[in-house]
Amino acid sequence: MTLRFPGVTPPPLPGLLQDEEDGTKSMKNDVFISYAGEDAGAAEIIVAALEAAKIHCFMAPRDIPPGMERAAAIVDAICETRLFLLLHSAHANRSLQMARELQLVHDRHIGVFAVRLDDSPAAPNIDFFLRRQNVFQAVPLASRLAALVDAVEARLGSQSQRRPA
Repeated sequence: MTLRFPGVTPPPLPGLLQDEEDGTKSMKNDVFISYAGEDAGAAEIIVAALEAAKIHCFMAPRDIPPGMERAAAIVDAICETRLFLLLHSAHANRSLQMARELQLVHDRHIGVFAVRLDDSPAAPNIDFFLRRQNVFQAVPLASRLAALVDAVEARLGSQSQRRPA
């Protein structure tokens, strides 16, 4: 039960921004990009394509504010996102950080969109979370990029809360 008092505006919820035009609330990030360090080049290409389509992305370390502790920034960003984009590869299989991020996303009931950068099967700690999902095949990336952007847009839905970049 929520108590409401006339003339008192409730504090904003974490992760929500007030849209000045119509007063609605929106998430800070449309997409959180999770990738292994060795896949940074592919992640940057994907982020550029998504942001060209006006999809707001969070990508570490690019979007971590100066002076903010990395783990705290990543947790905040995950909690403030609509869709978790996991870039899966052989490198991802060895990333303990990606497994931690997946656990946090799972605990928060945030949608996961898995993108396969190579043909390697998922390690058990990643496969556990992806077992019941379709995985977008992004091989070769250059020819699959437009389809990836379309798929992310579809996953975000027609009611996307995107803001101008």
